[in-house]
Amino acid sequence: MKKRRVSLAVLLVVLGGAGLFFLARPPVVIVVDDAFLELYGKERANTRRYMLSLSLIRWVKFAVVSEEDGRDAAEFVVGAAAKEPFLALFPERYLEGADRYAAAVGKAGLADKTRTVVLDSGSGEGVNIGRAESVRIDRETDLYRAGMCAAILAKDGSVVVYYQDNLPHGYRDVFTEGLIAGGYTKTPFFYHYNETASQTNIGCAVLFSAANAALLAEKRDVPMVLFSWLDPDYTPNGVTVVFDDSLLAVADQVAKNIAPLTAQTRVLTKRVRVESDRKALQTAVQAKRPLTLAP
Repeated sequence: MKKRRVSLAVLLVVLGGAGLFFLARPPVVIVVDDAFLELYGKERANTRRYMLSLSLIRWVKFAVVSEEDGRDAAEFVVGAAAKEPFLALFPERYLEGADRYAAAVGKAGLADKTRTVVLDSGSGEGVNIGRAESVRIDRETDLYRAGMCAAILAKDGSVVVYYQDNLPHGYRDVFTEGLIAGGYTKTPFFYHYNETASQTNIGCAVLFSAANAALLAEKRDVPMVLFSWLDPDYTPNGVTVVFDDSLLAVADQVAKNIAPLTAQTRVLTKRVRVESDRKALQTAVQAKRPLTLAP
């Protein structure tokens, strides 16, 4: 009995010490807004936040910009969430707020303690980051992997890619390289997301755009590779692979200084009927691009 008490006391001391260490470390603050939480799902976002906290061994907090506050409030909600965070992570749409926050951090002499980071959308055009640090999503790697996935799913059918604003030729090329690496020999088709594909034998649709409900409904039974922040479990049955490039998906990589950043991918294995396809997709979403394809 005495040994058990001693063991329990030691365990409690260890757990207490670990808890104090965890709470004493400066937190990571991620800037989100009501629109993002609505799309991502509040419960899902909090679950992801807790998982990030465990992975980083430091508390991860949200700095929420409400609809009433507007963009100018971004730097203030970070300050309200933590006085001296280890990392303040902003989406690109709050670039100006990140710049002002970084300036304030520098003025307070805390630049060596707090990283102010803006997530570049990865368009390749670059952003004027001012005093904040910019990190870029490696779209080329993500599209290369998406091409490999599309090749696996399409079989003998056509591959169509829907994009939202603009799809640079470099992105098209690297996607095609992924198709070839996956064993696909046909030419893919690219459409703006509000266009209608003329192909009737679509083997796989890749939605590299904002989630479009009408498009998802139209391609419901077609195998799909989706770039989206939506909860994969609530997507149509045709969605087989999801690329998530939200701040919550890449925050772990940013905090650990892993570069380049890539989207968090999920293969919805229950929707893949062929076992060999499941294994091939799991390999494809981790594939590395040949060095000759580097941007």
